[in-house]
Formats: sequence, structure tokens, C-alpha cells
Amino acid sequence: VDTRGGVALDADLTELAYHGACVTAAHQYLVAQGQEGFVMVNGDRTAGSLQEFVELGRAVINYSLK
Repeated sequence: VDTRGGVALDADLTELAYHGACVTAAHQYLVAQGQEGFVMVNGDRTAGSLQEFVELGRAVINYSLK
């Protein structure tokens, strides 16, 4: 995440941005596997818990960085 003026994010915002990236990674992974991601085709959010998407996304990111 980039900020206006290059100001560093505080710890809370850094964590929030990372969790957003994790949810995005999990969504893309699931959709690539032919499964339902975080958001359905009609734009509605799926019933899966946010924490499950964060954890899956963290695993996807860590695997991709190896």
C-alpha cells in the first residue's frame, strides 16, 4: 500500500492492508480452482468467515514466496 507523500503506515494499518491482500489472494486462488471466492459472481459476499480467507490467503502468499 502506498500513501500520499510516502508516509509509512502505522502497525494497525499495515496489518489491515496485509489482511486485505490475504483475502484477495485467497479469492483468486479459490476462483482459479473453480470454487467460490470471497465474492460471488453476482457481487454478494460469500458465507465464509473473513478469518478463513485471511488464513488461506496467508498460506497462498507464503507458498508463492518460496
